[in-house]
Amino acid sequence: MTERASHPTATDEAIRTRVRDTIRTRLEDESARAFVHCGPVRDPLIRYCLLAGINGARESDANSNASTLATANGRAKHADSTPTANALTTNAPTATGTTVAIAVDREHEPEREHWYLETATRKQRANGATHPAEAVAKAISETHGDGESGERVLTPATILHDAACYLERAGFILASSDVLSTLRTTKDNFELAALERAQTAARDGLERARSMLATATVVRGDGDSEAKCDGLRTRTRTETGTKTETGTHSLELRAEVEVEGEGEDRVEGEGRSESESNPLTPADISSAVDQAVLDAGCRPVSTTVTGDDRLAADRPIEIDALVRTPSGYHGRLVRTLVVDPDGGAERRAHVALTHAFRSVRTMASASEHTVSALEADLEAEIRAFGFGESDAIDVQVTGIGLEPRERPIGSGESVAVGTTICVDAAVGTDAGRVRLADVLVRTEDDAQWLSPASWSMRPSNE
Repeated sequence: MTERASHPTATDEAIRTRVRDTIRTRLEDESARAFVHCGPVRDPLIRYCLLAGINGARESDANSNASTLATANGRAKHADSTPTANALTTNAPTATGTTVAIAVDREHEPEREHWYLETATRKQRANGATHPAEAVAKAISETHGDGESGERVLTPATILHDAACYLERAGFILASSDVLSTLRTTKDNFELAALERAQTAARDGLERARSMLATATVVRGDGDSEAKCDGLRTRTRTETGTKTETGTHSLELRAEVEVEGEGEDRVEGEGRSESESNPLTPADISSAVDQAVLDAGCRPVSTTVTGDDRLAADRPIEIDALVRTPSGYHGRLVRTLVVDPDGGAERRAHVALTHAFRSVRTMASASEHTVSALEADLEAEIRAFGFGESDAIDVQVTGIGLEPRERPIGSGESVAVGTTICVDAAVGTDAGRVRLADVLVRTEDDAQWLSPASWSMRPSNE
């Protein structure tokens, strides 16, 4: 897909309109006074409300400096000690430990509603500040006079217990609602831009890892310097032919270091350069991926690189990068790379996986399918390449967004238009596990990989 700009656009209003209309309709259908949620700022439902319902909340950098905290009906509420909406949605240090309460109050006039936002930091709560849930309960009670005892209020099942108590103390009857979870299943263009930003950062991390592996030196297990070769497997000639040595080759990084001059011609203060080799480790790859993600303006959530302390040239190296944008949207990318592949079982597994990924994209493009149907297609395509019931095959399809795993997540849930899913599959081989993971978005007439990255098993992208 073409990369989208992450600055505010008309799509900001599109997501707000969809959320407001849906909540207003749900309130009317269930004869409820308001929708209320309260939780820590990192709660995905809270973050979604901040992004969708509060003016000025948008995809932005962590050092954003908005000056107001506004209700969605335009009435701004400013307090120097209160985190701004942008700060809350970008995980800024000021947001740490902040409890947020959000209420959507339906007015008697059609097509109108009020949004209320109350926050309290950990320090403010310790100093006796009013609990945010108590504040919004009072606000929605006073909207039309004193309010009526026994009015229904919709809340997510995950609302904080003490928040629920404050609402009940104010005379409201709580009814569980999944309206936000349902809304989050379908992504607006604004959210797709954030997801694509995350996926692009993950791709940058993978490319940094590919570069390190492509330029690494392959070293024979006995450490013989003459056996060093860049990107080639060591082979030994025998009387019966050429034997390929496997399982004994590690990877090293070479760096130029300055050493002091020696001998009669040495000039005081003058040094010379030598090439120094260091074993390439999973930690080296992980650090490189994390730095590339940071350079792209996102945050590395977790980076896992499989392998021993010294990475082997002829064994699969699995790189799993989970990243997050400042506003909290996730991206995931998994690739399995082999510097010096032997072309055996791992190669067959890799071909099976890439074929299965093409198949699942075609299937998702054609029509709406359930999660279990897509998973079944993945496994069937992999087994078509000769992998039997005894082979270790693992497939998983789940939604991805403000959480690494979110709806659609159950086997019976459908992958509808506008849904983003993480397609993840792995095959175990004698040489090691081969795994791929990518993010797929289903559009009106197609399904596309977000910020597609090379599937090549060779670090050089061949």
